[in-house]
Amino acid sequence: MKLFNQLALVTAIAASGSAYAMQSMDDSALSSTTGQDGLTVLIVPPAGGIKIDQIAIFDKDALATAAPTTTAGNEAGAILLGKNGPALGTGTGFSITGGAITVKIDATGGGNSTVTSGLAPMLNINVKLPNNFVLNTGDISVAGAQGAAGAQTVDSNNNTTFLSSLSIGLPNASLNIQLGNPTQGAMVNVLGTVTGGLSIGTAGTGVGGIYLKDNTAGYLGSLGVQKLTLTSNGSADLNLNVNVDVANVANYNTITGSAGTVGGLVVQFAGTPKFDVYMQAVTMGGSVAGTPIAGESIGDVKITGLDLTGVKVGISGH
Repeated sequence: MKLFNQLALVTAIAASGSAYAMQSMDDSALSSTTGQDGLTVLIVPPAGGIKIDQIAIFDKDALATAAPTTTAGNEAGAILLGKNGPALGTGTGFSITGGAITVKIDATGGGNSTVTSGLAPMLNINVKLPNNFVLNTGDISVAGAQGAAGAQTVDSNNNTTFLSSLSIGLPNASLNIQLGNPTQGAMVNVLGTVTGGLSIGTAGTGVGGIYLKDNTAGYLGSLGVQKLTLTSNGSADLNLNVNVDVANVANYNTITGSAGTVGGLVVQFAGTPKFDVYMQAVTMGGSVAGTPIAGESIGDVKITGLDLTGVKVGISGH
């Protein structure tokens, strides 16, 4: 009898525990144990930033022009960001520096509390940039390309840098990406207030500024802007509200007013955006980027009230 009573007690305890375990948990309890409320991913760059030696975009059909004198025909080309030359021994690489990038991921069925499943499921991804975010494009070059599609390589002996590495500051901006059935009016919405405005370049001549090089033999000059700052009209900061979508052929043509045969990426400014542009130390002529010449600068240039209301940018292949 004593053994029977002990077995009965154990059975009762097990049964009560199982009953408790089968009870439904509310959302707050689930979120604390299973990540029910979504995921947060922190991307923390190392001290020197996230680095890429080179990014190559290949144009396999080349430009229909007369053949270069050194080859038998047109050669496919490549647009390069970052280092170039043999063994990638020339130029500046691509990098991202700053604090942690926060990525928040949530999913919804698209329904409401009165239904068990939604009709428009959606994945929402929010990317928040830190207040010291800087993207360095690396030197921008054009080069020859070799090999067949799927196995192309850069012709490291034939490349020309035409734009020095740009240092782009975009602090505190936020990108909200909705996949599946977006409800924000666009697939990607760039939002947020960029403290101090979007900046390209630094206070130092040739350091991350815009320096366009003329590589024509006998000229070899450059057109430069030491630092460019973009702010909202009448503000010290930049307020962003830009929509980015991928459109099929019919919608791309309707939005952009074109009559093409391929779709593409569509960028549209929301609201009534007006901007101010300040270009510091505009230079022309004799310097190599980073090596200023006395008297080279023609001064600063300011554009006030640049109105981009209704502007649409379409990007497609050809």
